[in-house]
Amino acid sequence: MNVYALLSLCASAISISLGISVYYINTKSVVNRLFTLTLSANAYWAFCEFMLTNSNSVETAILWGKALFLWPFLLAFVLHFALAFTENELLKNKLIYVVLYFPALIFSLIDLATNWISATPTLKFWGYATSVPSDSVVTRLDGIWAAVLAILALFLFFGYYNRVFDKTRKVQTKFVAVAFAIPICLSLLTDSLFPVMGVNFPGLGAISGSLVSFFVVYAMWRYELFGFRPEIAADNIFSTMLDSVILVNLQGVIIKVNQSLLKVSGYKEDELVGKSISEMVQKASVLSQGNTTPEIMAELRKQREIKNYEITFYSKSGEKKTGALSCSIVCDNRGQDVGMAFVLHDITKRKEMEQKLIKAERLASIGELAGILGHDLRNPLNAIQVAAYYLKTKYANMLDSKDESMFESIDKSINYSDKIVNDLIDYSSEVNYSPLTRRASTLCPVDVFLDFGTSNNACSSNSVTL
Repeated sequence: MNVYALLSLCASAISISLGISVYYINTKSVVNRLFTLTLSANAYWAFCEFMLTNSNSVETAILWGKALFLWPFLLAFVLHFALAFTENELLKNKLIYVVLYFPALIFSLIDLATNWISATPTLKFWGYATSVPSDSVVTRLDGIWAAVLAILALFLFFGYYNRVFDKTRKVQTKFVAVAFAIPICLSLLTDSLFPVMGVNFPGLGAISGSLVSFFVVYAMWRYELFGFRPEIAADNIFSTMLDSVILVNLQGVIIKVNQSLLKVSGYKEDELVGKSISEMVQKASVLSQGNTTPEIMAELRKQREIKNYEITFYSKSGEKKTGALSCSIVCDNRGQDVGMAFVLHDITKRKEMEQKLIKAERLASIGELAGILGHDLRNPLNAIQVAAYYLKTKYANMLDSKDESMFESIDKSINYSDKIVNDLIDYSSEVNYSPLTRRASTLCPVDVFLDFGTSNNACSSNSVTL
């Protein structure tokens, strides 16, 4: 067994061991599962390379060369892992899985059924190795596709490193990016470029894949890489919370919002993320307690927590809403401040109900006052009606047409005032009057009085008892 074969076997053992270990650290994590698949594919590649190199005949070498037909899936796993690790939004689109794995399936089947990608193995100084057809268009397409996926994965890692603000997560990303950059670069050089250029050198892609373990193991021990991260468990809670949540870094830049905020505000996520929280609040809200946003930020840094700060804000469509804002400083597991969390509870409906209750209480008070006034006004109206009737009867022979019209005007005014009083009492009452009660509530007919003094007292008594 030569050194190259031994290194391939060791790379296979290291890859599969590390992959299984990462999987059992957190079996529910998508990132952990994808990392396990990636290292398992590398272990498969390294083992096939070991068996190919140690083949005793061309027939055995051909067999193990064809056994390597699934190698394109390794690159698909690498890019898929990069997308998941960097929390890329593309994974929400189901079409991305077709883009990732369908070409890998096509190239694998072509490699299994034809010699367009890998030809008959040839004996090299390190053992048997697959040869690449120089005039095959499929080989070139396969090489370009593999290079594009590998470079995209690196871009995702380094882009995420520049974008993430959490210090621990930043260091984790750095180790993962370097761990994958080494085997990707060596594989592109020794497995893709050298065969095309005719350089007689063994491929180091599978062997260098085991170098991932050194960086990953150190990051797992020192920075809890692939461990159970509370933010992963909390992500589902964050996204399904009924209250609106805004996560802000120490510089006041919004780094994440949940679906409830997008629903309440009407904004899209890319319209909020990356913007200053001060700018957003100043444009979209009015702080009910009179403080400015910088003052609130300063108060938050001092007190570490603020609860139920009433705020009036406006949605993207201009709809006015009211909310209770609570905020606190967020720390990492080392106690260092990493950002701020703002929780906005929409109390618009509650405020509307409070206003309706206040209005109802006010109307009830007005109704009660109207009832009292109605009863109090009935007595003087009765007295005026009786007095007018008495004067009209006593001086009937002395009245001219003008006097008659004046008495008629008084009667109409009394009847109109009586109608207003009845309306006030009807408005203030919660109970419908029966016909008997309704009759008692009207002014006493003057025709029933035989004596002025007695009739006045009787009518006053009726009025007061309503």
